[in-house]
Amino acid sequence: MTTSPHRADSSWSSPEQEFDLLVQEHPAYIQEPVVRDGASPAETDHRLAGAEAHDSSDPLPHTRVGEYVAMPGLPARGVVLISLLAVAGCAGIDLLLTSAITMFFDLCFIVVCLVSAMAVRRRDFFTAGVLPPLVFAAVVAVLAARDPATFVTTGGMTKAFMTGLAEHATALVVGYAIVLATLAGRLSAARTR
Repeated sequence: MTTSPHRADSSWSSPEQEFDLLVQEHPAYIQEPVVRDGASPAETDHRLAGAEAHDSSDPLPHTRVGEYVAMPGLPARGVVLISLLAVAGCAGIDLLLTSAITMFFDLCFIVVCLVSAMAVRRRDFFTAGVLPPLVFAAVVAVLAARDPATFVTTGGMTKAFMTGLAEHATALVVGYAIVLATLAGRLSAARTR
């Protein structure tokens, strides 16, 4: 009895067929042949086929059928763009529903912080670590410039911007703490592998 929701088809006659199916489903496993010593691709394929048939100690790495390739994650530009659009969209929805910035925006900001920290690739951790305050400040600045009455009844853009930051500082602190904790957890998990 298996606990997997997906049942394996028992009609496969060899592991090669299972690997072929895996390659068809996941194009990331497809690799171009390696050309060595100035040989043509056809000669390389012939040498590789002969080495697999006669020698069990193949120097080329092969992916086992049961192994999964770790996904690299989103690059820094993608995380910045998606986070900015998601937070701005949440602010727009909040303004449409309530004509103000409420706790809905705060909760959405925290969720966006968590998702961005989980989605970023490992070499772009620095970008994800400094992103929450910048995104938060950018969205509040746009709202303050567009309509200062969103945050204050009297005063200009500067007062509205500072008031918006102060009123929603708890969401910024919680979101930033979640980002740092998530990145630290991902780093420690990568070191233990």
